[in-house]
Amino acid sequence: MKNKFTKNLFFVILFLIFFIIFLFSGQNYNLKSITFIITNITILLFLTLNKNILFIKKALVTYSFLVFSILSLETLFYLKNKNDENIIIKTKKDSVKKFYIDYDERSLSQYIYDHNRFNKKIYPVIFPMNFIERQILLDSKKIIPLSGISNKPTVYCNESGFYSTYKSDDYGFNNYNEIWKELNQIQNIVLIGDSYVHGACVNQDDTISNNLNRINEDHRFFNLGMGGNGPLTNYATLKEYGSKLRPIKVFFFFFEGNDYIDLDNELKSKLLSNYLDINFSQNLFENNNEINLAKLKYYKKYYTSNVSKNFIGEIIRIKNLRHKLRLLKKKIINIRTIDSNIQNQRENELNKFKPDYNIYPKNKELFKIIQNSKDIIQGWGGELIFFILPDYGFYFDFKSGKAIKRENYTEIFKILESLNIRYIDFYDYLENNSDIMNYFPLQLPGHYNKAGYEFISKIININLNEISK
Repeated sequence: MKNKFTKNLFFVILFLIFFIIFLFSGQNYNLKSITFIITNITILLFLTLNKNILFIKKALVTYSFLVFSILSLETLFYLKNKNDENIIIKTKKDSVKKFYIDYDERSLSQYIYDHNRFNKKIYPVIFPMNFIERQILLDSKKIIPLSGISNKPTVYCNESGFYSTYKSDDYGFNNYNEIWKELNQIQNIVLIGDSYVHGACVNQDDTISNNLNRINEDHRFFNLGMGGNGPLTNYATLKEYGSKLRPIKVFFFFFEGNDYIDLDNELKSKLLSNYLDINFSQNLFENNNEINLAKLKYYKKYYTSNVSKNFIGEIIRIKNLRHKLRLLKKKIINIRTIDSNIQNQRENELNKFKPDYNIYPKNKELFKIIQNSKDIIQGWGGELIFFILPDYGFYFDFKSGKAIKRENYTEIFKILESLNIRYIDFYDYLENNSDIMNYFPLQLPGHYNKAGYEFISKIININLNEISK
């Protein structure tokens, strides 16, 4: 009896170990497939060695039902997502017809797979927010890199019918390496921000920084933006890289559509929150080569095997079901938070679809980030200038034929005015602008297109000329 119990316990523990590995092996498709096979072999072996025929029959039926239910549910989620993707692609293809261009329907992973198959090695963008979830180790110390892999052909995104690509610079940003060689020859200006500064969905020549480098020969413009960055990550980037450039101007881009929410998520990282101490640094610039080697290892571990070759491979990963479970967990946590703070004055705000940013709870941290940024830049004789990008409300107003008018100013303006910081409000250039739709890819909501980035570049250049008068 004791031997039977020990044997059963052994197989149960073994099954649980493999099941946990399967669930938490992230996007490693090969490991997930191997674990799936081993788990099933373990269960079948356990049932085969069990001499109780009735038990075997019941167990097989139960297990088969569970596996069938899980895979069926995953198949439904997979088909729904594919249908949603097809609707988006169809919408874009319908828009493409007006512009007489071909639309690349491949997914990002398929695009990378096709390139690598023909020995045209290309890498996806690895964003700082990816490292927040999975930090890298450097000399047994946790590090959050603030840029992508250095000196690699990189693919970003597709919103205009083609995948945007660029060759990353020595530090993993979207710049031509040549500008780093001109540091002491001409005055530097730095742009920091999220995907808009990074150059989302346009090619390298068409980013805001490279537009400015063409139209303004009196300065060198450095792009230190990365997609997904919020105010805290931008501030950290300023400290790690901007301070080495000592620019005369720093344009800090702030997107009202998600930067408040991004800051919420960033403050959950203990390592990132250390940057609120003005003296904290990870010394990323000084350890660039070692950190880049660690990024390459990170890429090989988490990105090289995430392309499923077929429908069965996609289903085995049960990626969609796991994603739904993570969302459910977050909802449960939020419900518990609301229940425990039922008397809190933020209760109504938490239940709204859109938070009331004028009573945004993280204003203290946002104020400190902006104040510290100003102090650091003034320390080397430079000036901090904010560039405010409004959310998509103006786009939908314009499309529906309504007047373009900002209903309220968010807390960012109060902070900037209290700290006497100059800012450019992009909304001012959109209110009476009849070309708004032409600034978006295929005239659909998304990042700005080539024309949109050119327009922003001209606004910055005009303001620079006015400041210098």
